Amino acid sequence: MKRIPCPINPNHSIYERDLKRHVRICPDRRHDVSVLPYFEENCHALRGLAYLSERSRAAQCATPVVEATHDVQDGGDDGVPPAHVVPSTSNGAAAAASTRFTHRDLTPESLASLCKKVKSLYDLHIAPTIIKSHVPLVVSDGTLRVNMKHSTQHASLTKILVDRLDRTTPVGEGGQRVFLELGAGKGGLAFAIAGSLASSSPKVVPPASNDEVVPLWMVVDIGGFRRKRDGCVSETDHKFHRLRINIKDLALDKVPLLLSTSGDAHPPPALPAPQSSTHLRHQFVGLGKHLCGACTDFAISCITSRLPPNDSCDAILLATCCHHLCELRHLNSLTTTTPPPTNNESTSAVLSLFDTTFSEEEFAAIVSMTSWAVCGPHMVSAERQQVGYACKRVIDMMRVAHLRSVCKFDNVELHEYASEEVTGENVCIVAWRGRAL
Repeated sequence: MKRIPCPINPNHSIYERDLKRHVRICPDRRHDVSVLPYFEENCHALRGLAYLSERSRAAQCATPVVEATHDVQDGGDDGVPPAHVVPSTSNGAAAAASTRFTHRDLTPESLASLCKKVKSLYDLHIAPTIIKSHVPLVVSDGTLRVNMKHSTQHASLTKILVDRLDRTTPVGEGGQRVFLELGAGKGGLAFAIAGSLASSSPKVVPPASNDEVVPLWMVVDIGGFRRKRDGCVSETDHKFHRLRINIKDLALDKVPLLLSTSGDAHPPPALPAPQSSTHLRHQFVGLGKHLCGACTDFAISCITSRLPPNDSCDAILLATCCHHLCELRHLNSLTTTTPPPTNNESTSAVLSLFDTTFSEEEFAAIVSMTSWAVCGPHMVSAERQQVGYACKRVIDMMRVAHLRSVCKFDNVELHEYASEEVTGENVCIVAWRGRAL
């Protein structure tokens, strides 16, 4: 009996034979996002079609986009990826595309050559740039229940972000800082950063007053969670809002809250959003912890490509995860010369990083080899573990290239923010506009 993703919420699966019955009784049916003004299906997906061959492009366009789940804050198990369920389809091209190319499809000679290419690229250009930013293991002081694994990660990520926020452009008159956590789960990272900023330097977050616009916190996730941290943040001076929608379908330039002139976190739902040019100028800070696979690419596109007029993204902090779920069709372009994603191009763009080129099949093999890094020392050799880690960083560096070349961030870094004992997925991307450290 075959299981398929639920068409209403792909975060859970059902038996294929029960599909018709389930869509009538699915508890997530009441959350129909298609009627939301900021829903735009797949607006952040399929950004890498230019890198595919003409045949692959047609097949990938016919394959449904299923967003992998992220690591659930304060309750997930880092390094253990979620089950990936390939949606069933009767379309021949889509069925062919669902059988993914892996390193096992390479000849032994081609595999050895690719491993050597990846390792050389990592050793020469990537490894020297990775910054270690560990913090001591967080333990409870008895006043708050602490998950040491997640709290340690949150503390490290928070320090990395706060150290860079005061180097970005200050929020001026008529402006508002917006912290946007994508794939937020229970909102653990947003809660940790909000707590830190509440006691930080006035340069980062000015104290609230009657004449100042306090920061706005927005968290986005496709699912609903119990024991969320929303209430903890909403009890502070910070405004808080949660959006329940797929990252790949979120058009920030259509969110009524961000188009309002008052900055009210809860505008009356019956009133249309004002369309005047006098709305608050938002300076976004994009956040995300353990967004699986292509979800990181969706998040980068979401926070950089579809902002309201006159708004800007000043900083990004994304902890990457589950690279074995990445797909070339969703990769954001590495250069400004890459043609826009389309299904009409007869030739494919060149995928190149530090003058090292990769074919479509090589990228797919790199994606599958990333699992070597986190599958455990008893499953693969130490040499393969190192190659798997290098493959992960190559994919991350492609995202760094997009942020530098296309999004024009002044500073983009890779940080190892925790030890492998805390989490195997211990690298984040941080980017900001402003002075370097």
